[in-house]
Amino acid sequence: MISNVVVANPKTVVVLHGGGGMDIRQWVNQVPGLIHAIFPGEDGGIALGEILFGDTNPSGKLPFTFEKRFQDNPAYPNYPSSDGGVTAVYAEGLFMGYRGFDKYDIVPQFPYGYGLSYTTFSYSDLDVTPNGLNRDGKVRVTFRMRKLPSSTLEKPDIQASCDQSES
Repeated sequence: MISNVVVANPKTVVVLHGGGGMDIRQWVNQVPGLIHAIFPGEDGGIALGEILFGDTNPSGKLPFTFEKRFQDNPAYPNYPSSDGGVTAVYAEGLFMGYRGFDKYDIVPQFPYGYGLSYTTFSYSDLDVTPNGLNRDGKVRVTFRMRKLPSSTLEKPDIQASCDQSES
């Protein structure tokens, strides 16, 4: 159905509602916009309207890895459980979610943390010290960053196990 709608209106934006990935392979490359609202709640319609009309920056990031097809999910071999879903079996151990995709070299539809926004940043003067891992496995990464003037406000996501008090 979505492929037919895109033929009629090439500016179609698809909005998904649900707590996980969905098989979108047949049409995802045909639509210019895709929003995964997950579980938007009571005011989700208002928030979605603000995003679609450009009043709010869609700066959310995926809280899970979005598989291309359910069979790609590391939990797939254990679901549903042999007792019809009464119990949940996590036989994949630590290799659930993005860790399983990495371990089994599965390319997801969208990786954990993926998300686009209207904000554009420029980065420069990247420096990694030391130039490789040292004995304690720590490195220091510094760079200059600025938000380009033509974009809306969003704070950059700089969390990769760094002390954010240092700049």
